[in-house]
This record gives sequence, C-alpha cells and structure tokens, in this order.
Amino acid sequence: MERSLEQTSRGRPGRAPLIAGFLLAALALLATGCQVGEAQAKGKKELFELKPSLVRGTAGSGQGSLAASLTIVVAEGYKWNAEYPFRLTIKEQTKTRLAKESFAAADLRVAGDQHSAQIDLGATGTSEGGARILGSVSFSVCDKSVCKVYRNRAVEWRLDADAP
Repeated sequence: MERSLEQTSRGRPGRAPLIAGFLLAALALLATGCQVGEAQAKGKKELFELKPSLVRGTAGSGQGSLAASLTIVVAEGYKWNAEYPFRLTIKEQTKTRLAKESFAAADLRVAGDQHSAQIDLGATGTSEGGARILGSVSFSVCDKSVCKVYRNRAVEWRLDADAP
C-alpha cells in the first residue's frame, strides 16, 4: 500500500500541510507588519523642537562677545517634566566656545506654561559662517497619560549671529 505525502503510516492526515499553512500565514503577517512599522517610523513626529539663538554683544562688551541660548519647545499637548533630571552635554563646537560643556537643571529656565525650557549657553568667538554645536540631551515630556524620556539623545544645531 502506497502512502500519500499527506498521510502518516497509520492512515491519518499528516502535519505537513498544517505546518506549511502556519508558515505561510506567519510570513504574510511579518511582511505586513514590517511595512506598517516602516511607515510609522517615517511618519513619527518629534515631541520637541530645538530653537537656538545667538546675538552679538552690545557695545563695550567686546567684539567677540556673543549671547547664545537654546530653547527646547515641547509639542502641543505635552509639558516639560521637571521631575526628570535634565542634562545637556556639548561634544563638539566649531567657530564658537560655549561657557561650559555640561548643563544641568540648575542652568534651565522652564516657562510658566511648561511648554518650553531655555538654557543660556554663553559663547565667545566669531559666528561668521555660523557656529555648529553637537551634543546630547536628556529630558522628559509628558501628556495627560504618559511621559516620553529622551536619554542621551544626539542633537545638533547651528548658531548664526543677528545683524548688529
């Protein structure tokens, strides 16, 4: 007696078609899931925006004097989480020299509505052609139900002095 590929030695249907069906279903789910994940990653909206500011010093303060600040603006519906320890670490600076290379919560001014926070960076040097700053930042923002933590998030920004 010949056995079909779909039957076991006892005459019952084999597991091969069942396993093949599960494998096909799993592959279909994986393919669809990957496409959805990629689409979500592309459409992902940041919950903050960096707004740098650089202004040349006033008369008598020295030709190379600059007032630099960085404002972190939180997305609509979110607020600054003052309970999370803020840290900004400067890793690279070109065409400027900031007052220090590490800033903490004590250096931060959070707006009364908690939708932004500003750091006075202090700076010296020239801004011709724009200064470039690379670093990392750690902070948190919250909405009514959840908090998003940014831990050692790489950041980069440029500073261009306003016309005197």
